[in-house]
Amino acid sequence: MAIINCPNCGEEVLSNSTNCPYCGEKLSYKRASKKNDDIENTTNFFLKYSKTIKIICIIFSVVFLIMGILMMEDSDGISIVIGLISSFIVIGLGIFLEKSFKWKAYILKNTYEINLKL
Repeated sequence: MAIINCPNCGEEVLSNSTNCPYCGEKLSYKRASKKNDDIENTTNFFLKYSKTIKIICIIFSVVFLIMGILMMEDSDGISIVIGLISSFIVIGLGIFLEKSFKWKAYILKNTYEINLKL
């Protein structure tokens, strides 16, 4: 067991103590660090997948564009318009999903930090 200082009174207490024996302050070092790791892992998950979604949407939009160009020989130009519209929709969806995943990570991190201060 390690000895830590109480954040309230500064006295030395054992690290596995739940309350300071001198001032009664609640000590939550282990629980806070575990929660911090969980929040950090979840935040990294959202940030990682926001980039992945962006890349997947770019690939799909390029595929739709190529399909439209290849099918243009068979029809009178309507397939290229459909390909362009599809690729713009997929790019817009990718941008929206990337921003929403980053927003979730930001909100999750800030909510945790606010709760830690309370």
